Amino acid sequence: MVGLQRSIFILFLIGLSTVSLGGAATVYEGVLGLDGQGTFPLDSPIGYMEDPSQPSHPAISSAYIAMNDFYRPDWFKRYVHPSAVFALNKLHGKRLSLTLPATIAFGKAKVHSDQVFLPTLIYRTGGEFEVWDLFLTQDSDGNWLIHSITLP
Repeated sequence: MVGLQRSIFILFLIGLSTVSLGGAATVYEGVLGLDGQGTFPLDSPIGYMEDPSQPSHPAISSAYIAMNDFYRPDWFKRYVHPSAVFALNKLHGKRLSLTLPATIAFGKAKVHSDQVFLPTLIYRTGGEFEVWDLFLTQDSDGNWLIHSITLP
């Protein structure tokens, strides 16, 4: 009797799994039918990670470009909001010069009216990383620029 109940339960689970995959005949066909619509992993320091190929906000593309560019004299002019250039240069210029271009990952963007908050993992050699917080705002031309950086 127990063997029959176990067999029925296993058949029920198999049927449930095929229904949950959209009626696909096999798990393989069901996964192929998803068209890559999954989510990026959950990372404990920054939450869900942002997909760089399909950013959830236009500011993310701007931040990827800025953080992957080489630090040079015009970096601040290109990627930092004009009202924040002096402060960011004084506070973080040396650290940016030692870090950029960076290997990074962004957490999901948090949009607050006219600002976008991006938790950012800066990967270091040896498997270590730092968590930075980037805040971006739009300039008068509608470009998303870094307005503030919070470092550990």
